[in-house]
Amino acid sequence: MQITFATYQHTKPGFPKVVLKWHEQDGKALEPYVTIKGVVSGWGWEMGFTPTCSQDYQKEMDRFDKWVAGRFSNDISVQG
Repeated sequence: MQITFATYQHTKPGFPKVVLKWHEQDGKALEPYVTIKGVVSGWGWEMGFTPTCSQDYQKEMDRFDKWVAGRFSNDISVQG
């Protein structure tokens, strides 16, 4: 059996209400998005590229974690 569609999500530890999500179809990552307390916001892969390997995804998740820490470090409504 071949997987043709998958959904992924990532959160920075300590910030469970800010979630990076993306779908993958036929091995290709589709547009990512962020949910903040359930509200959908846009997110773009760095420099517009689509990740192709685990190192690319890790770089994106690290970039997301830095953004979350900088943007929400004083917002207890998204922390947990």
